[in-house]
Amino acid sequence: MGKIVNNPVTTGFSGTLGKDLIFRQVNSETTYAQRNRSPRPATVRMLAVREKFTEATIGAKGALADPATKDHYEKMAVLQKAPSAYSAALKDILSEPEIGGIYTGVYFGEIGNNITIIPELLGKVTGIEVAIYSADGTLLESGPATEVNYAFMYKAQAVNPQVAGSKIVLTAKDRLRKTLVREFVL
Repeated sequence: MGKIVNNPVTTGFSGTLGKDLIFRQVNSETTYAQRNRSPRPATVRMLAVREKFTEATIGAKGALADPATKDHYEKMAVLQKAPSAYSAALKDILSEPEIGGIYTGVYFGEIGNNITIIPELLGKVTGIEVAIYSADGTLLESGPATEVNYAFMYKAQAVNPQVAGSKIVLTAKDRLRKTLVREFVL
């Protein structure tokens, strides 16, 4: 793909030229590429991906019609360095909630110790439920983590006499009600 810079004839141009070239506007720049012509018909998998993307574009456009949701996606776009609220909405719809990392360096099994959880995509995860199990599999405690600057903090509420071998189970949810369950062994 090539870029066209300072050409008054093609500035702002988008579409096809003949049967071979496609012009697009990407981040306010005009780009061009050779038209892709696949000699084979689309596979079932390709058609499924197209259908999923079509549904996501309809969902993103619908979400941006609501001012409160649009404001949320504008903030997400800034956090994720996405080009627009629309692309942040598409990414939100097409992706699952993910945990980017968990920090247990100050969890010693004592009441008040903190566990910090960082989502993969900032602004995507809206809530995380934390459950701590002892090494023998007994549930010691569970509860919601508190959001602090797009990270989540969980303050231990029960004593864990043997931290080694204990398990932390995180259940992350996003605003679209998609759920992720992830286990970490200490």
